[in-house]
Amino acid sequence: MSTYKQIYGYSIKNVASDPSADEGQVWYNNASYAIKLTSATTSGSWASGGNLNNVNPGAYLSYTGGFGTQDAAVNAGGYNPYTNQAQKYNGTSWTTTGNIPSSIGLFAVGGMGTQTAGLLAGGNPGPGTGSLEFDGSTWTSGGTLNTGRYWAGAAGLQTAGLIFGGETAPGKTNATESYNGTSWTTLPATTTNSNYGHGAGTQTAALYFGGLPSSTQSQKYNGSTWTNTPSLNTGRYGAASFGKQDVAVMVAGNTNPSPGSTATELFNGSTWTSSTAYPVTRQYMGGAGIPGGQGLAWGGDDAGGSPSASLNQTNEWTGPGVALTKTVTTS
Repeated sequence: MSTYKQIYGYSIKNVASDPSADEGQVWYNNASYAIKLTSATTSGSWASGGNLNNVNPGAYLSYTGGFGTQDAAVNAGGYNPYTNQAQKYNGTSWTTTGNIPSSIGLFAVGGMGTQTAGLLAGGNPGPGTGSLEFDGSTWTSGGTLNTGRYWAGAAGLQTAGLIFGGETAPGKTNATESYNGTSWTTLPATTTNSNYGHGAGTQTAALYFGGLPSSTQSQKYNGSTWTNTPSLNTGRYGAASFGKQDVAVMVAGNTNPSPGSTATELFNGSTWTSSTAYPVTRQYMGGAGIPGGQGLAWGGDDAGGSPSASLNQTNEWTGPGVALTKTVTTS
């Protein structure tokens, strides 16, 4: 019978304490006399985060642009009424930061990048053709889109961004463009025209999903071609989204004709599965989270009710991919 080393080319490590290891790694703990491994959780959980600052008391904090990570996110702009203010999240609380210049739409913008190197593109009123770069405190003008749009999907970083689909008013587009830190370049189009869709991933490994009207579409981009993937379980638009191409999360959104939802779905690179529901019914939220597994969603519209302070809430997501140490047994 073959040994572990003969099969995998290396031996199991013999250690006195459990290491920090990637999913699937195996070791022998000589203090507890046990073979152990790392495994990922199979479902995620939502926890309350710090509330947004309600810059327009009595208004919805919806249709915002978002980018960054769970403990370093940016909320940009918003609707009803319009606001050009931005806020930063540190994992605990939100603080206001530099105003967004009027050279770009104030809501329904595509957001990508990090808190200290972010990018917004398109937006409404529009359809917007401008883009803005953010260094953590100041907004500066970026390159001009070839196709003006809002409610587009977005992915990537400030110097390697990607925008796809969106509303061109009237109508929708399947146009894809990449950003190199200076200018936008037209790339192969998505497999279907869609607006109000969502994005995750990087410039060369992106995911595009959902859209209007309550679309279940999902497709991958490999840097040169879009290909269809298995559909969402619940068609939605105006949701929050974050993650990577193979660890993506879609949160709440409009299911038309029923506005708002609590549905959370996860993508593992091949299929979408339903997971822990969002704590409240929402649509048109902001979201961020570049690393797979962690992210957050905030603000939004409460699906037909009156604007209220409760709409400023933030919820943090800890999802699949969180490493757990397990002991190997014979059962």
